[in-house]
Amino acid sequence: MSIVRGIKSATEGYAKNFHNLPDTEAEIFSEIYFSTKDEEDCIIKIANEWPENIFLKAMINPTNFSEQEDITVEYREDKKIFTPTSLYRNPKFDPSSQIQNLENLCSRIDIVYEGNGEIFINGETEKFRGNSSQDYFLNFKDNILFRKEFLTEKIKNIIDSAVGKNEIDSASVRNSISKTSVLPLHPYGGYYKYGSHPKDIESCIFYSTFNARNTVLKAFTLEKIKSMGINPFQDQISRDQKRIIGIKNFTESQKLNLCDEIKSGKCIINVTNRNISEIRQYKSIDLEHIENTNIIKIKFEGEQK
Repeated sequence: MSIVRGIKSATEGYAKNFHNLPDTEAEIFSEIYFSTKDEEDCIIKIANEWPENIFLKAMINPTNFSEQEDITVEYREDKKIFTPTSLYRNPKFDPSSQIQNLENLCSRIDIVYEGNGEIFINGETEKFRGNSSQDYFLNFKDNILFRKEFLTEKIKNIIDSAVGKNEIDSASVRNSISKTSVLPLHPYGGYYKYGSHPKDIESCIFYSTFNARNTVLKAFTLEKIKSMGINPFQDQISRDQKRIIGIKNFTESQKLNLCDEIKSGKCIINVTNRNISEIRQYKSIDLEHIENTNIIKIKFEGEQK
């Protein structure tokens, strides 16, 4: 029973039996029920109340590269051509690569509502299942609370050369700048491992090199590549004098890890107050990760009006 319906039924019940109440109770009740303005104000106030916070349990659900069209990557150096490798099916990773397994990469992450929630209102917590409580209805499609899309490489055949473009100009070959190794960075989806904290789920990049006769990949998370002194979003000269070609089309969201993106309010739900048929937006402001699982508990806060 909703708060408003509960108050109405309770007051109506007392009203019918008002003359049978003891004098003391009748006197007290008359101050509550027969002050029409106070009663209406009380009901309107309660009907207009909104949860301070909503908490929803959700699962972190990755999508692998099976939907991606495969790409070949070929590395060349000093006119040597190394055997190409697959990018999205069976890639070869260099032993020094942070990421060694395709299973730890994904094209997107869906945050899927697990079916249990809590509403915090007036200092009390009300638990509910599904997408509605007694007084509030939560609107989201297919139980997906949020989707994080990672940037992936779309070029069909990647050829990375270790020498700068100026080598094709015979007049420039003598210039030492033309001998500078080039390190083109490429987007490589996002990192995911079951049980990882959302702060560790973030965009990845790769660059190609060689091992024996084969092209191999070195893949890193954004956090790791930054710790190596490389800004993956801009061109630069590295400490060992490599000319790094940064990735320019990362969105601001793709630069954030999953935890920071959720905390920044990117996860949004619309909540309907059944008593007054009004809708308000609630945005994510925090999360709690259940250790060694893919379950998180997201905290939402409503817009102020």
